[in-house]
Amino acid sequence: MTQASALWVDRWLAPEKLAPRASSLVRRCWLAALAITVIFIPLGLYVGEIAYYFPWHRLAPPLQELFITIAVALQYVVACALIATPLLVFRRTRGWAGLIAFSPAPIATLLTVGYLAFGIWPGPSHFVRYVDMTRYEVPWQYEPAGSKEPGPKSGFELRVYLPDFRPYLESRAEGDVSTRLYLDPAAQDALSQEVGNWRRWLGPTDETAAFGLNRLVSRDPTQGEAHAANSTVYYSRDAQGSIVRVIVCNHVGTCEERLLVGDLQYRIEYPAAEIARWQSLEERTIALFGSFRIPDRQPEEDVR
Repeated sequence: MTQASALWVDRWLAPEKLAPRASSLVRRCWLAALAITVIFIPLGLYVGEIAYYFPWHRLAPPLQELFITIAVALQYVVACALIATPLLVFRRTRGWAGLIAFSPAPIATLLTVGYLAFGIWPGPSHFVRYVDMTRYEVPWQYEPAGSKEPGPKSGFELRVYLPDFRPYLESRAEGDVSTRLYLDPAAQDALSQEVGNWRRWLGPTDETAAFGLNRLVSRDPTQGEAHAANSTVYYSRDAQGSIVRVIVCNHVGTCEERLLVGDLQYRIEYPAAEIARWQSLEERTIALFGSFRIPDRQPEEDVR
């Protein structure tokens, strides 16, 4: 410690200098603990919500760092207040009580400076995801999940709001419903097998729904599995007769649609009330995923 710094410490932080203000400093220490607690509770609830529902939010890491910093500061301030308070009753230790009660001020300053300098690091603007060898760069707003490396089981998930596919992390309008979108490699004959299973459970009777899909219905309620009684299954075929989409609506009012396009399988979840708009939902889903795809680089032509 240099002579100048020693003089500064003796002038401002020596126990005998703080003794006359010990009572005031201890009271302020308790007020600081109360103020930090008031901030800590709502911030903790907000950070918990972000961490649970929006783990890929760009603000999640810095908010968690801020929450930890405030928690450490609160514990330190409360500890100082608890230690300094009984020292006030002893005449000869009032100076130490004042010093202990004052200590959170420089410590909090250091924590704040350190947090501002090193703690605020938002997440990446895009997440790289793969379906087989095709690369997608997904904006952080859509909370992407899935494999980061290409492979046979790679794919990823988005969460958005209907009806306009607003980003999941923005404020939703009243009445909007959260939905999930998935993009995976297509499994050969998976949809045909699924429709075959549902036909066995529901019965062999098909009928055409009002909005252009075939619908599986059960004419005999005694046939089939019990869990299928409250489900409605829709499907359609392409020009070659292959089943390219299956929509299963369950008893809680949610529909899950699986759509095959080339070597890709799209999965969409939406309210059963939206079933009449399945074509629009499919088009927007395909366009949304397509906006994330990184086109393959074309080989450069030889320059002669």
